[in-house]
Amino acid sequence: LTPIPNLAEKTRFSHAVYRITQEQLGVLVEKLDAMCPDAIDNITNEELDINIEKIDARTFRELYNYVNECLAKK
Repeated sequence: LTPIPNLAEKTRFSHAVYRITQEQLGVLVEKLDAMCPDAIDNITNEELDINIEKIDARTFRELYNYVNECLAKK
């Protein structure tokens, strides 16, 4: 069973997303769209709203690990 992310993890994730490249963000959005499309709330040409509360635990862990790998490569 995948542990449910706590508030600290969600906060770290939301801050980390701003530090990855546009290309990496594109990959993250593709993964999210494939695994948990309900978490993508609002899409315009310029902006995308991701509702972290709607991301299931398994998907969150995968995205969290992906973002951390992206930041580790910097």
